[in-house]
Amino acid sequence: MGFRINYGGSPIGSVGALAATLGYDAASLARLVKTVGDHYIKFELPKKSGGVRQICSPKPELKAIQQRINTRIFGNCKFPWYLQGSIKDPDRPRDFVSNAREHAKGKHFILSDIESFFPSMRPGNVKKVFKYLFRFPDDVSDVLVALTTLDNQVPQGAPTSSYLANLIFYDVEHTLVSDLQKVGCRYTRLIDDISVSSEKLLTTARQRWVIAKIRALAFSKQLRLHPDKTKVIVAKSAGSSVYVTGLWIDKGHPRMAPDTRHVIRSQVNLCKELHAAGHHSTSDYHVLHNKTSGRVALMSRLGHPQGNVYREILRPRCPVYSKKAQKKLIVVCEMFFSRKGTGSEELSYARKFYWLMYRLGILGRSQQAIAQTLRSKLKKYPPVQKLREGQDD
Repeated sequence: MGFRINYGGSPIGSVGALAATLGYDAASLARLVKTVGDHYIKFELPKKSGGVRQICSPKPELKAIQQRINTRIFGNCKFPWYLQGSIKDPDRPRDFVSNAREHAKGKHFILSDIESFFPSMRPGNVKKVFKYLFRFPDDVSDVLVALTTLDNQVPQGAPTSSYLANLIFYDVEHTLVSDLQKVGCRYTRLIDDISVSSEKLLTTARQRWVIAKIRALAFSKQLRLHPDKTKVIVAKSAGSSVYVTGLWIDKGHPRMAPDTRHVIRSQVNLCKELHAAGHHSTSDYHVLHNKTSGRVALMSRLGHPQGNVYREILRPRCPVYSKKAQKKLIVVCEMFFSRKGTGSEELSYARKFYWLMYRLGILGRSQQAIAQTLRSKLKKYPPVQKLREGQDD
């Protein structure tokens, strides 16, 4: 496919056609665009590095529209392999693990991070994506910009934002990748994390050239690299450890660092102790077991033999619900069955459906007959059945 992003969808030549594409009538879409600022819930989350990150979570109606933009517009894009974040690719899944694997053979690394990426992406550059990559007319592009930006930035927390992060450099990134490949460097980007590696050591002049190229990429969209997060690392140099998107590069493979594996071993042992002591129905045990299971699954994926050992320890020690929690879940199911809703509410119904199905799976560990009855009834519930047959996104 090459280094360019390719859009293979049908052209959308008018706002009316856009509304139809999104399953909306033109008047309702115009109303939503006019009041889009009222369709977000804003809150703050602490950053690991200090400070806070503002999250703008869209309310159900806007979120449904944004998810349709993802599936019905962005989903028609073919993304080159160097883009590794938040892209659905069933044939070749992309995430932080696949990103690290791309650089596992590297000897010299240049790692960087785009500072305040989402808040710094401007509507003008978002419009260029719709106008020049997708070739939509101005009025269509303006509506899409209004639906995917907020307060002069790309809102962190909206479903469309990660796609826009991948698309924002549509006209310049492919050239950078080609230039780096010509000098033996491999480039990937996981949303705002940029990784460049070389299997040969780079001269000081070449290092500066690579950093200048990456800085120019960011600057082309009025962005900049984080001054404290641009690093040049030589593998196995004295005192150095190379981490690419959170994974330790060791002997040509991405791995979990030894101290992380020690923590997981302690968590597995704690699960054993708490389960043996009869605490397997507490909320704390649910959280611990779920978190530990996820980390053990990652260990297995990364090829650590302990992963399979830990999985066998955890499997017979799954959390269950207390009698009080069981009764509460049954009540929630009955409330769900008694409600009726369609249209813009269907998205929340679908989420509730999968939430209940997951928890009924847990209930089935201690109350198999009750859980099976509720699951069978849930599957036949008409609004959910409509969604499960793919009549809505």
